[in-house]
Amino acid sequence: MIKERLMRVEDLPEALPGLNVREGLTRIGGDPESYRRLLRKFSRNQADAAGAAKRLLAANDVTAAARVIHSLAGVAGNVGAAG
Repeated sequence: MIKERLMRVEDLPEALPGLNVREGLTRIGGDPESYRRLLRKFSRNQADAAGAAKRLLAANDVTAAARVIHSLAGVAGNVGAAG
């Protein structure tokens, strides 16, 4: 039997460095578990975004670099990234 841990909004900090938790939580519909999953996915999928953009720019692939940066900015907004 899998034991689930239900997270409450009160379990989340108001803010983390570079992250407006309340804003991100609002964008995800107020579900703390979904927000936590989104943060994990963001961390996993965007960890090398800056490096990838730099490599693409070094290879003179401006279009692909812009696509990587645009994707990063969109997802960052969804998680409440600030600064």
